[in-house]
Amino acid sequence: MGKKRKFASIDRVAEADAFYCPACTQKSLRWPVFSKHLQRCCPDLLSGKAILLNESLEEPLQHASDIKQALNSVTEEEEALRQQLLTLTFREKDEAGVPIRRDVSACAGMMKLPHARVELMLHRALRAIPLAIDHDPIVVVYEDEDLLAVSKPPFISTAPRHRWEGGSLVNRVYGYLGRPPHPLHRLDMNTSGIVLFAKAADVVAAMHLQFRQQQVQKQYLALCMGTPSQTDFTVDVGITDHPSLKVARMAAEDGLPSRTICTVLASSQVDCSAEASPSALIEDTSLYDTRSWSLLCCAPLTGRTHQIRLHVAHMGHPIASDNLYGLQFPWAPRQLLHAVRMRVAHPRTGEPLDLHAPLPSDFQDALEHVQLQCKLPECLPAMPEK
Repeated sequence: MGKKRKFASIDRVAEADAFYCPACTQKSLRWPVFSKHLQRCCPDLLSGKAILLNESLEEPLQHASDIKQALNSVTEEEEALRQQLLTLTFREKDEAGVPIRRDVSACAGMMKLPHARVELMLHRALRAIPLAIDHDPIVVVYEDEDLLAVSKPPFISTAPRHRWEGGSLVNRVYGYLGRPPHPLHRLDMNTSGIVLFAKAADVVAAMHLQFRQQQVQKQYLALCMGTPSQTDFTVDVGITDHPSLKVARMAAEDGLPSRTICTVLASSQVDCSAEASPSALIEDTSLYDTRSWSLLCCAPLTGRTHQIRLHVAHMGHPIASDNLYGLQFPWAPRQLLHAVRMRVAHPRTGEPLDLHAPLPSDFQDALEHVQLQCKLPECLPAMPEK
C-alpha cells in the first residue's frame, strides 16, 4: 500500500508545475502519461535522458528538479532543430545566390527525422516568428470594438507568405491596431475591396461560421469585355482545378457547385481591339469582343477560388486585364474586380452590417477610358437572398 501511495503523489502535479512537450506544447499534469507522450512525439530528443523515459525513478518525488532541468535541456535542443529546419527550408542559397526552397520531405531526409515530426516542427517554428509590422495607411470602412473592415488596395496580398515578411494587408492592419489582427477571409492580390478582420478573439469562431455557412452576402464590381444579352443572368457551373496551370481553375460540370448572380449596370461602345494582348490561358485576342464594355455587379452565392473571374469568362465576358482568363490592356494594370459591398451579422448583437468600399483610382480611370460611369452605392442592385 505504501508504494502505491508514493506513486500517486507524483502521478498528478499542480497546475503551476504542469509539463509541456517541447515539440508540440501538449500540456500534462500526470508525469507517467507525459513521459510516454514524449516517447511517441519526439523520441529523438530523449537520447541520454533516462529520467524523461521514466527510468530508475525509485523515489520520484526527489527528482522533480531533475525532471525540470532535463525538460529545459531538450527544449533547447528542439529550438536548435527548429533553427536548422528554417535554414534548410528558407535561408540557404545556391552558388548563384538564388534562394533554395526545400519541402518537408527533403528536410526530413536531411535531418533523418520522420516526416510528421518535421512537419509539426516547421509549423511551430514559423508560428514562433514575430509577425512583421507595416505602418502604411489603410482605408477603414467600418470599425467597432469587435470588427474592422478595410478596403484593400490592389497589388498587395491579404496575408504575408511568411511571418517575417511584410507588405501585406495583415501587416498594415497590425500597424494600425498595434496587435495582430484576425483575418476572416481573403481577396486575390489584384482584387481590391472589402476585407473583414476580427479585433476580438472571442468573435472569430462566430464570424468564421458565417463565412463557412455562406451566410455572408457580397457584391463585386467587374469591368468586362462585351455586352451580355441579358441585363440579369445567373452562372451556375462547377469549378475544378486546371489540368496544367496550378494557379488557375476551370469550369466543369462535375466540379464543385458554384453559383453567381450578375447584373449589367452600364454598357458602352469603345474599340480597344488594337490594345488587346494575350494572357496566360488566352492567346487569341479575337476570341472576345473588345469593342464594347460592360460594368457588372456580381454576387457570388458560393465562395470558390476565382469564382467570379471564371464565371464571367465562361459566359464570354472576361474581366478586363485578367491575367488568366481574359486579355491584357495597357489602361488596366490589373484584373478590374472590386469587392464593393458586404453584408454580415454582427457577432454579438446579430444586427446586419452593410459595408461599402469606394472604387480605387485605377478602376475609376479604366471606367473613364471605356466611357462608363459608376455612382456608388446608388447603382448597386438589392442583395440577392442566399
